[in-house]
Amino acid sequence: KLASGVTGGTIFGIGPAVDNRIFGGLTLTNGVVYFGLASGAVFAVNAETGADLWRFKAERDVWGAPLVSGAIVYVPSLDHHLYALNRDSGTLVWQKDMGAAVAGAPTLDGATLYAGTFGNRIVALDAATGNELWNFPASNWVWSGPAIDQGVLYFTDVSGMVFAVDANSHRKLWSVTPGGLMRARPVLADGNLYVGDRNGNLFALDPATGATRWSRQMKGQLLVPPVVVSGAVVTAPFSGDNLLAAYSATGDLKWAFAPSK
Repeated sequence: KLASGVTGGTIFGIGPAVDNRIFGGLTLTNGVVYFGLASGAVFAVNAETGADLWRFKAERDVWGAPLVSGAIVYVPSLDHHLYALNRDSGTLVWQKDMGAAVAGAPTLDGATLYAGTFGNRIVALDAATGNELWNFPASNWVWSGPAIDQGVLYFTDVSGMVFAVDANSHRKLWSVTPGGLMRARPVLADGNLYVGDRNGNLFALDPATGATRWSRQMKGQLLVPPVVVSGAVVTAPFSGDNLLAAYSATGDLKWAFAPSK
């Protein structure tokens, strides 16, 4: 069953796995590239030579980029599992059945691993063992792991709700719905919490209350988190007029990029 507002047999425009497409991007660490495919295959490749170092096979699509920390590579999968793999060999360290698809990359904070699921939850796991520590219910699918700052988890769900949850008490601090459907995790920078929606809206929220400080609308859909560089909030609208658009921390348009035709 698809979440409300998602139609046409796709999830935010992503169809069923028919080939070896890379949806989640690459993770580059110490000269090794880690990535997963729509087929469920996970690879570690030498970035200089292209040599295949190891491979692992999940039962279904891998849509999120692997998270590499220490000796472990954490891999989400639509087969309802989160996998912890040995970084050097690709062998399985542990796997956790999350009860629903895990689409986006998890988030590691100290010894705790956080993952969003299509079971409408953020789940906290012991990063060493995969044992569940606690979970927090959302109102719809949670696409990705949270952003974390000073013991507070910030995350979105597909219905467009943004949450702030205390990591110690597991208590909701606030939740707001500033715009439309949301997929990407929030980004904290310059004292703002940035979130984007499927309608092309970029919001700067107050991290303490969730109140909207400013919003800007562009053509296209904001499906991936913005990148903040030197005070510029750089967005990448899908199917918009511009490939990139950059805003200041106060919402002023700094520049937009569209390739010449």
